[in-house]
Amino acid sequence: MVSICFRSPRLGLQKTATLCLVKLCVLVCWCSLPSSAGAESADAAQIPPNQTSPQDPVDLEQQDASPQRDEPIVVDLDIPPGLATFLAEQEAANTQADVDAPAAAETQPALAVQEPPQPAQPEPEDPLQNLPFKACFTEAASAYDLEESLLIGIAIVESSLDPDAVSKADAVGLMQIKWPITANHLGIQDRQELFDPCLNIDAGARYLRELLDDLSNFGPQPRLRLALASYRLGPSGFDPNVPLPATAEDYIKQVQAQRQSLATPSVDATTVNVSGPVLPCLIQGLRQMTAVTHDPSQRNAAFAGWLNARGQGCSTLALIQIRNNMPTWLGTSLTPELEDQVRALLDTSIQRP
Repeated sequence: MVSICFRSPRLGLQKTATLCLVKLCVLVCWCSLPSSAGAESADAAQIPPNQTSPQDPVDLEQQDASPQRDEPIVVDLDIPPGLATFLAEQEAANTQADVDAPAAAETQPALAVQEPPQPAQPEPEDPLQNLPFKACFTEAASAYDLEESLLIGIAIVESSLDPDAVSKADAVGLMQIKWPITANHLGIQDRQELFDPCLNIDAGARYLRELLDDLSNFGPQPRLRLALASYRLGPSGFDPNVPLPATAEDYIKQVQAQRQSLATPSVDATTVNVSGPVLPCLIQGLRQMTAVTHDPSQRNAAFAGWLNARGQGCSTLALIQIRNNMPTWLGTSLTPELEDQVRALLDTSIQRP
């Protein structure tokens, strides 16, 4: 063992500690070298750890100057058998989880983004569902190749769907077939037959088909306009290059408006929202009100008040339904004044653009 003397004990301890640390680092580095390093590694391993060598500092400098090696430093740890088994199981589980994760991501369907539930929208209601004499209109429109809503629109404007209507010119029934000229032309010899709803509708549809066929040389729009003018004022041979009379123009607009409203489904055909103080027309509420009001005078007054408040918000079909059900809903409280009130509202609704 080499004896090293220092004048200062403190300095000697520091030098000794530094030398020991350097030798420990050299030993660790040599242990990491491969076995093929040769005899130099073997000779270095034979040097006792408690001896120093004058070449140790040189070897340390060479070791520091040598290029770094890629081989990792492996340190054997003294691990208990139970802990080693546990670590091996954990390593195997983590490896299997890494393998299964991509496969599970591919097979698992993507979670659908749940949107907030939307309020249920009422299904559009067919405006013709509760129409009086609906089967008769359907049959006549099919028999004469006419648009059903057009045929019904004419009946609404002509008679407000009243089968007992009679005009000052003696036009009779739903389609206002004029007696006796037009009725005889259509093969009807008994005036009383015109009060039959289905026979009257058939006669009106046959007459409209005849007018359209006589105007077959015109385009669709002028052909229909001239046919409606002839239905209203008689087959006078209107010239398409000359403006129609104001009466015919108003009639055409009213029929087209009713046709459009009948051809377009609505959420509620008996409810019409209007601007201003007029309330919407709710026929079910009117029916319930008349059913729970037992006194005839009170029922009459309540019905009149309802018409004043909501009548202007009713569609033409709604007013027709009210008029047709007044005898059932009102009973003995039905008066001519109420009938006139409903009739006035109906006429205003038909003339409304």
